[in-house]
Amino acid sequence: MTRLVLLFLASFLYGAIPFSYLIGKWVFRTDIRTQGSLNPGATNLYRVLGPKAGIPGFFLDLTRGLLPVLAARFVSTNPLVWLGAGVLALLGNVFTPFLKFKGGKGVTATLGAFAALTPVPALAALLVWTICFALTRYVSLSSILAAFSFPFGVWAWGRLAGSPSLGIFITSVVVSLVIILRHAANIRRLLAGKEKKLSLKGGARS
Repeated sequence: MTRLVLLFLASFLYGAIPFSYLIGKWVFRTDIRTQGSLNPGATNLYRVLGPKAGIPGFFLDLTRGLLPVLAARFVSTNPLVWLGAGVLALLGNVFTPFLKFKGGKGVTATLGAFAALTPVPALAALLVWTICFALTRYVSLSSILAAFSFPFGVWAWGRLAGSPSLGIFITSVVVSLVIILRHAANIRRLLAGKEKKLSLKGGARS
């Protein structure tokens, strides 16, 4: 029991480490929460400081979901423990105590967590994101569509594999809804035609 408590606490705290914000602040002396979209995540890091900062930020943010689940798989054979570690890591990401509980939108950490929990649907959602971004250059729209498609991928893969997990499916629905709701401001800007596209060189463009 003590081992599980420590695992869950570590999962939350590791998920809460705002790597992209720290890269901006410590390496580039820039508080990304005051520029671009004002978000402390990897997309805004890329937007403000370009690929030299954004790419490392993305991969570090990916580990915020990935490593807690991998650690849980090492500690326990119970899939519910793996799922719990992933959920706590995502909660840490979105509500990080290191930034007064104002974290990122959870997209990258979610990808990392579910890549360890159910990799095929996670890769399918990443493919949806990539295609949408390639066509539109809207990170927000790509994230929303990937989140929307993800539970369908989880359910379909579970059926194909012959072992659908109700826990993972329900969690995928809840997490996807949270991600979409956290993009509410982006949705309003998209509908109004005011959302900024992302240049691959860094920086927003209309």
